[in-house]
Amino acid sequence: FFRFFWPLQVWFLCFIVFGAVETAQYLAAGDRRLRLALACTLLFFLADDQLERQLHYRSHFAAPFQAAMASVEQVEPGLEANRTAGETVLTPLAFLPWLMWKLPDARTHPQLLLTAESEAGGNGDDEPDWVLYVPRIYLSAAARDYVDALVRSGAYEPRYEGSDATLLVRTAHHESLALHEGSSSRGAR
Repeated sequence: FFRFFWPLQVWFLCFIVFGAVETAQYLAAGDRRLRLALACTLLFFLADDQLERQLHYRSHFAAPFQAAMASVEQVEPGLEANRTAGETVLTPLAFLPWLMWKLPDARTHPQLLLTAESEAGGNGDDEPDWVLYVPRIYLSAAARDYVDALVRSGAYEPRYEGSDATLLVRTAHHESLALHEGSSSRGAR
């Protein structure tokens, strides 16, 4: 949603540039070269700050999120195909809106989507049915440690794997899926 703020950013940037030029004109009082040097110096610091902020945003937010989202999209069809309505999904906070959009029952019952960040804080006692495991996208170390502990507990096993994301299912639930798949394949023969 940040892209919708760019007209506002351009507007404020124009005010800052105008202020830098006016400040340089006021301080130089008539020497044109000094005015130009002052304006260029002030604008250099502005450009340097903007460039540093853009590079930081791209390397620490946009690129990791896009890579993780591409991987989550690889495993999401498995969630839609195997998850039955009413089953809970543990997800990093970053993917909560997307999963709410993709899973119809989660729109009407948002409590089906659990965030790793809130569960790590001790808000939930039940184990989720599904875990969307994306290790590089958690907001806190506590959330990452909580989900890592779930994965290591042996209560979950991988069902679908992407390049940076894994969809895990609770082992007891996985056994019932295997029995269901076996009975449907026998009925087809």
